[in-house]
Amino acid sequence: MIILMGISGVGKSVQGQLFTNDGKYSWVSVGNLVRQKMDGEAKKNILRGELLNDQQIIELVQNVVSKSSHIDQEIVMDGFPRTVYQAKWLTEQIKKGKIRLTGIFFLHASEEVVTKRLLSRGREDDRPEIIKKRFSQFKTKTVPITKFLKENNIDIIDINGDNNPQKVHQDILRALQEIRVNNAD
Repeated sequence: MIILMGISGVGKSVQGQLFTNDGKYSWVSVGNLVRQKMDGEAKKNILRGELLNDQQIIELVQNVVSKSSHIDQEIVMDGFPRTVYQAKWLTEQIKKGKIRLTGIFFLHASEEVVTKRLLSRGREDDRPEIIKKRFSQFKTKTVPITKFLKENNIDIIDINGDNNPQKVHQDILRALQEIRVNNAD
């Protein structure tokens, strides 16, 4: 599994789509899963810029992981983990051998670039006040994940998400090649 992390609008989904063009990868966007599967109060919360609770997200991811054991393609997952609790679940699954992690790529981009990208998407949940709330939640809930993962000996590769999508993709592919060479030793 390849994991793409970063704030909404940094380009995780674009990278996921670029991976699927290769034919060797199956892309899963947790955000897309959430928008497809959730209704009622959960959907209202999403439109207000709130995150689903950890258990709901883990159930979605667990379902994808269990189904992926039947495909030959490596999964590229974006938007997970988003909290330390989810990261704890992920590390447990890795340690138990239920998930084979190839790498985690953390895409970074400036607030200005991300805001511009989000506003250009035109989605219902991409309004200035919601975007500000996302940045706040990202800093308090998602950024601490990197510290937790590193403390659990899981490397995170930082990628400059301000670059154009093709440059970002080449940077990820280059890092993946290095990972594979190092793991072959």
